Amino acid sequence: MNSNHSTNASGGFGPIPPADFQHLEFWTYMIEMRAKDHIPMWLQWVLVILFGIIFVFGAVGNTLSFLTMTCTSMKKHSYSVYLLFLAVSDMGCLSGSVMIWVNRVALVAGKPLPIIFTERWGCKVSEYFLHSCLTYSAWLVCALSLERAIVVSLPFAARFIASRKTATIISLATFVIVWGSTIYLMLYIEFWSGDGCYLATAVPLPDHYNTATVMACYIPISGVILFNLIIVVVLKRSKMSAKNASSTKVTNMLLTVTTTFILVNIPIAIVTIMLGLASIDEIPQLSKFHHAAVCIMMINYAVNFYLYLIGAEFRKCVRELCTRK
Repeated sequence: MNSNHSTNASGGFGPIPPADFQHLEFWTYMIEMRAKDHIPMWLQWVLVILFGIIFVFGAVGNTLSFLTMTCTSMKKHSYSVYLLFLAVSDMGCLSGSVMIWVNRVALVAGKPLPIIFTERWGCKVSEYFLHSCLTYSAWLVCALSLERAIVVSLPFAARFIASRKTATIISLATFVIVWGSTIYLMLYIEFWSGDGCYLATAVPLPDHYNTATVMACYIPISGVILFNLIIVVVLKRSKMSAKNASSTKVTNMLLTVTTTFILVNIPIAIVTIMLGLASIDEIPQLSKFHHAAVCIMMINYAVNFYLYLIGAEFRKCVRELCTRK
């Protein structure tokens, strides 16, 4: 892409976009939706309704998850540490969806978009924050799945590995690694903010797109699938006993959470591969599938609390939290 700089369309100083720039779609969670040009109005209405429902259920669920993991007896478990960090990270992911939702509401109402970045730093910060939250949530689920695999397959090692201290160290270390590795979004990528937030210079668009997708999607999904397979195989081979019945119930609940993560992320994984192989002319048609896949993926950041309710102990703690005076 052209790396020359000049006065942009809005009068600001920034990179000059190429001739076909308006057809290049920014990363999945752009707030200023250039992809609106490719979406029929009926689909805009569907997305407005679905994103609204997802955000409401997600905000309530993640808040209750956070409070349950910190204010009840659930906090004694090591896996609760991962679920605590996951609730916070998922809320960060949903914050992007609510900004997109606000713009979609304005779009279907025929009003100007209320959330528009006029400076490049706004584009950089929003992309860095949203992408880091998405990646961090995925790796937390992967870490949770790994811990469960160790608990069921190496019970003697589990007492040392599956501890709150270890879980806290892993969660914080993952945070530092993820948010540190994505800092290039702030340092090395320019954005064209005169007409919306789009990747422009310094790092080629395919390189960023492929790297981001691999780190936030493909590797975590592969890890969760592998660890879940280990869990299922070990559980089928082991015999149920009164001693391990409680642990097995917890494992089944967490297995449901991680399996849901896989199912809702598979569509976006497939669509991103298709977008990576598509030509510029094919992008408008694929955009419709892309938005559907994004909507499905966003369910992952709203549904976890309701999956935790499968566990009897979690339900008991939620009742304890709700009835506390």
